[in-house]
Amino acid sequence: MDTEELVSRLWKLADALKNLSRDQLRQFIAWLTHVLKARLPGPLRDKVTG
Repeated sequence: MDTEELVSRLWKLADALKNLSRDQLRQFIAWLTHVLKARLPGPLRDKVTG
């Protein structure tokens, strides 16, 4: 994926996030946090989770 495509996708995501309710945004953030933490190396994951 090139830089222009990534930027385009991020703008689309930002537009979609603007339309979410507070509860939907909280759910998205919880899901994204879970997904990102799962992909971090162990020591870094422990730092993030506290």
